[in-house]
Amino acid sequence: MRRPIIRLKSELPLIACIFVISCTMPKIMVMDGPLSAEQHNDLGVIYEKKGDYETAEKEYAKAISNKSEWATPYFNMGNLLYRSGNYVDAASYYRNALDRSSDDFDVMNNLANAFMMQGKNEDALRLIEKAIRIDPKEEYQDTQRKIAEQISVAKKQLP
Repeated sequence: MRRPIIRLKSELPLIACIFVISCTMPKIMVMDGPLSAEQHNDLGVIYEKKGDYETAEKEYAKAISNKSEWATPYFNMGNLLYRSGNYVDAASYYRNALDRSSDDFDVMNNLANAFMMQGKNEDALRLIEKAIRIDPKEEYQDTQRKIAEQISVAKKQLP
């Protein structure tokens, strides 16, 4: 005698629910051992994209702690702090990133923006002009125009 595998009326809704839940639930993977600096940085990026800035900051700090010679987590931490309006600390992290990767023009651009937001327009202009001389990206030229506008406004306000 064969036994039915599924009793349609009573078990089908349960099986359907399990199927739907298994398809929509996030998968959690537990890894053995400590995470690398790259993995902490990647987690920081993910948390930042999800809006969990506090956890993102912790992950970037762990990445920096694990591999202090790597510029990327300093750059990402600077971006996080810049978005929160903390331009002084953002500039500090951008400087650290530049110390580790002196030819990174994206870092120069962001540091120039952080300087501009602090009213350090002359420093910002020197930095962005250096980046433009080597790589005249439109984004860098936009930053240069914004800084030039700030300088112009500041000069008009002088007595």
